[in-house]
Amino acid sequence: MRKAKATIKRHVNKSDLLPLAPARVRALSVQYHMALAALRGGYGSNANIGVLTGALYMAYVLECNHNETRPDPAIFRAADSALWNCHERATEHGAPWKLERGESDALCALLALHDMQLASYRAVYYIAGIQELHIALARDCSPLADGHVLQKDSRGFQWNEPAEQAA
Repeated sequence: MRKAKATIKRHVNKSDLLPLAPARVRALSVQYHMALAALRGGYGSNANIGVLTGALYMAYVLECNHNETRPDPAIFRAADSALWNCHERATEHGAPWKLERGESDALCALLALHDMQLASYRAVYYIAGIQELHIALARDCSPLADGHVLQKDSRGFQWNEPAEQAA
C-alpha cells in the first residue's frame, strides 16, 4: 500500500494532460546523456553525478506516480550504487570521475527507462514529480528511501521492502 504523499494542489491545464513538449524531452535527454558520456569517458565531475542523481530520482518518482505502485527497485538500486561508487572513488581515493563497465550499463538502463518516461508520460506526472522532489529535498529525505530521513554520514539509501514482500 502506498504512503500518503504531501503534494501541492494546482490547476491542471489541457497541455498538462499531454506528454512533455518534444523540445523539452530532447533537452533533458541530452543533458542526462552528456553527463553519462562525461563519466564514461573519465572526464566527469561531481556536477555530472548530480545531473544523473536528478534523473535517477525523477525516474523513480515518475514510475511510482504513473503506475501508482512501487516499481521494481533493481534498476534504481543499481544506478544509485553506480553513482555512489563513482563519487566515492573520486572524492575519497582521488581517482578520475569515471564509471566502470557495470556501472555504466546500470546507468544506461536507467536512462533508457527515463527517456521512455519523458517521451510518453503525461506532463502532469512530470510536474508532480518535480513537486515531490522539492518536498523531499526540503525535508532532507531521499525519494528512494521511502521518506526516511537520511543520516548525514549515510552512504546510500535505505531501501525498505513493501510489507507484502517482506513477509
